[in-house]
Amino acid sequence: MPRLHILSGAPCSFAVMVALSESDAVPEALMRPGSANALLTHDPGMSWTDRRGEALARATIEAGGAVAFAFVTLGDAMACHRRIAGGRPQ
Repeated sequence: MPRLHILSGAPCSFAVMVALSESDAVPEALMRPGSANALLTHDPGMSWTDRRGEALARATIEAGGAVAFAFVTLGDAMACHRRIAGGRPQ
């Protein structure tokens, strides 16, 4: 399941974290030694990545890593979160 995080002081202040387990869908997972992770940043007005970003995210998650979809605006992050969650409220 995706988890939405608000990151204080970061250029991209909102992130949707995705991992195989909910406990790994946290920003701290990006810093774990020896893990495969991806950070995909998005300009304002963008709520989804391109095909290469999708492929990178899928491969990273399948390898047991965590993916952060990072956004400048909360609305863009929420749209991404809804897309990943399949429209289900979280």
